[in-house]
Amino acid sequence: MEKIKVGIIGSLSSTVEKHIEAMKNLGQDFDFCGVCDLEENRLREQAFKYEVPFWTNHKEMLKLSGANLYVVAAPNYLHKKIGEDVAKEKKDALIEAPISLNLKEAGGLINSFEKRKRNLFAMLPLRASPALKTVKHAIDEGKLGKIYGVDVNIFLFRPAEYFKQSKWKGVKKLEGGGLLDQGIDYIDIIQWFFGPLETVFSKVAVLNHKIETEDSVQAILKFKNGAFGALNFNLFSYPQNLECSITIFGSQGTIKIGGEKMQEIVFWDVKNYAMPSFTKPTYNLPTYIYAEIVPVLRGLKKAEIDGREARKSIEIIEAIYKSAKNKKEVKLPL
Repeated sequence: MEKIKVGIIGSLSSTVEKHIEAMKNLGQDFDFCGVCDLEENRLREQAFKYEVPFWTNHKEMLKLSGANLYVVAAPNYLHKKIGEDVAKEKKDALIEAPISLNLKEAGGLINSFEKRKRNLFAMLPLRASPALKTVKHAIDEGKLGKIYGVDVNIFLFRPAEYFKQSKWKGVKKLEGGGLLDQGIDYIDIIQWFFGPLETVFSKVAVLNHKIETEDSVQAILKFKNGAFGALNFNLFSYPQNLECSITIFGSQGTIKIGGEKMQEIVFWDVKNYAMPSFTKPTYNLPTYIYAEIVPVLRGLKKAEIDGREARKSIEIIEAIYKSAKNKKEVKLPL
């Protein structure tokens, strides 16, 4: 069967090596066929390293590379524009989260792909985590009983240099926000586990950085299933990332997922239900997202992590920002 040809736009970003590794792990299905970015000298070195052609203009790449699927790993503010250009060429896209800076942009981007009957995938790798999938199954099967409470901690460390070395990090109109940029994978897991929110009440602040966007968020979440949640997010957990965790309190059990990247089950006590065994992933998590894409592009199934699914976490974050700005509880959907 013919391989899926992949081109990467924004190939000099820090996340790209994970994409390339994923494609190598699935070499029977994917053919890495080109890179695109703006810094020609670094780009030339990257292209030489991987023995692929390069472009400094993504529109030229879309015309000439022959790729079927384009990875969009450019800065956040370019996701919608580049994504729409991919859709106009009637190609498929895999966009790093967030797929856009806000709900309005997300809607426009989703429509661009849907009206041309092309696929818009989102890179949300935590969905492939064996630990998180084990907990998701327990929740869906009702093993914890009624869910009463959810406690979410996202404690990261981003030094001043992190923002100084970037032209777009910490800039509101380019990054979108600290939670949107740094916390969206974890917000996605919250709604994936527990479903839609009913209301949000929050406060955001810049406490430790000279940036336009927030480095601290405190939010009270009320889910439509009746559960309450508390979200604590910061970017100043000196001297390193401390934890990304979710603790779930149900009528028949308590589970805590923790670790630096929410990759471990650190507590499990569920009535009459021992923690199932699961194996650690053999490959990096993006590999499993790419594996899910293959049957979709072969026409064998529908996408599970598409633009509409990626939109859900953007809506939650936008509600958090809106609540903080207006100093009142916000109802969802927006």
